[in-house]
Amino acid sequence: MSPRDQGYIEMADPGPDSVVAKFDLHVHTVFSRDAVNRPEVVIRVAKKKGLRGFAVTDHNTVDGLNSFSGEKELIVVPGVEISTGSGHLLGLGIYECPVKGVQLEEAIDFIHQRGGLAVAAHPFSGFKMGMGKALLEGAKVDAVEVFNASNWFPRSNAKARALRVGGKTGGSDAHFPWEVGNGYTYCTKLNPGSWEELLRAIKGGETDGGGHLSSFSERLYGRLKQRFGDFRPQREESLR
Repeated sequence: MSPRDQGYIEMADPGPDSVVAKFDLHVHTVFSRDAVNRPEVVIRVAKKKGLRGFAVTDHNTVDGLNSFSGEKELIVVPGVEISTGSGHLLGLGIYECPVKGVQLEEAIDFIHQRGGLAVAAHPFSGFKMGMGKALLEGAKVDAVEVFNASNWFPRSNAKARALRVGGKTGGSDAHFPWEVGNGYTYCTKLNPGSWEELLRAIKGGETDGGGHLSSFSERLYGRLKQRFGDFRPQREESLR
């Protein structure tokens, strides 16, 4: 078994018998320039995978949030992934976005002023803009994404978990339909009835992150389809 396979399942995940509810709190849609997920496809895949809900976290824009306003069965958390001067920051529970490149402290204040949670996204990813250094220097985030399914190596998630800063979340960082739900935030005691209740649970330390890493073949397949114009979302929401 390879080192990657050994870390494929996040050890903190207690398994389906202990999980009350799962939420993928890092999902991109077509409103992120590098993603192809149409809103209706995200909803279908989330339901098929048994998620209680998900967060819409497009890059530096909230333009896609209205596309989910009619969804009643799943809990849809409004949010955004903000590119700060120190790395990527998730703003959960907000409907606005600061300017790209804002300083980290200003972004955190922006989120808090609107009643949201500031979550450090993939802080130790080697290929994405993580804010691990800022966290080690004491950045005042509310939670850390301790499991990101798009990290290439399990050790990136292990380093995030070792920080023990604030609450814990997990997400897929999905840019393609089959990635939705690969990573998630789970509750073992509470089954939130709203995204506000979920955010309170995160801040109160009542959640954790788990799932499995998206495979290299999944990512390569998606990027090739996207690059050569042969991506047909209406077919790709099947879980391959």
